[in-house]
Amino acid sequence: MSKILFDEQPIVVSRELAKLIGLNEAIVLQQVHYWLEINRKAEKNFHEGRYWTYNSIRAWHEENFDFWSLNTVQRTFAKLEKMGLLLSGNFNKDPRDKTKWYSINELALKKLEKSGATNGENGEKPVKSMVSPITPNWGNALEQNGVMQNINLGQPLPEISTEISTEISKSQSVSHRDDEIIDKKESQSIGTTTDRQTDFDRTKVFFEDKLCFDDLKVSHEFDKKLIEEIELNILEMYFNDYTTIKGARKPREIVRSALMKLTYWHIEELLNKYKNLTMKITNPKAYMQTMIYNIAFESDLAVTNQVQHDISTDY
Repeated sequence: MSKILFDEQPIVVSRELAKLIGLNEAIVLQQVHYWLEINRKAEKNFHEGRYWTYNSIRAWHEENFDFWSLNTVQRTFAKLEKMGLLLSGNFNKDPRDKTKWYSINELALKKLEKSGATNGENGEKPVKSMVSPITPNWGNALEQNGVMQNINLGQPLPEISTEISTEISKSQSVSHRDDEIIDKKESQSIGTTTDRQTDFDRTKVFFEDKLCFDDLKVSHEFDKKLIEEIELNILEMYFNDYTTIKGARKPREIVRSALMKLTYWHIEELLNKYKNLTMKITNPKAYMQTMIYNIAFESDLAVTNQVQHDISTDY
């Protein structure tokens, strides 16, 4: 028997739920439900009248969804929160610990189920799609939160059905199509002010989604102004014919290539670096744009973030 196939009980994902909220979202919601059920049976992590499970995005990625890119995991959780299906909170004992806690909004889910039943009044029962288990290799699943709490911080499911395989392929290629998406927008005629504004708005939405600015403003509620400045500088760099970096004029194509490398964690690192500056900055705008350009080429940011978090939680 192939090692890719499995004999143990897999996670089931409702096709109806996937149709309503998307395959990735349905998979994540199911996995959150899995951990909530473990905590409910263990009678642990009960706050504000409901059970919760906690993890950083990096831990969710590494221990549950390592078949997706980190950005995919981040976007999926953010989308579920925006949809109101996923609740988030912070019940950490250490106020410096910003690890998010998650629970499912049962009321919103019931409304969604009712909506789905109304739309499909054909008498058919919901069909389940079988996908591979996303159970971490731990001896005792009841220790999930304890183990994953020490890990600080998405890619696609093994192919089981045509529908799932197709959706996964799409998810894998999203990050590689970023340039193509924006280039197509740029290739459109922008002969009028309205056209230019539409192009700007679409690009703004693109970066908001790619870099999860809304989520950053929630996790850094006292840095909203700084986050907005970063966002505006990214947009200006994207549309300018050139950007001056340490005295060198970088053409638009090179700057855009750098901007497309940016991830949520680059912005996290940028925020930390900018807030910890001690020297006097004579040209904040130029300095900010130089930081944005340079940080796009920095590697191992995920490791850096994890180390910093581990150090902070040890004191």
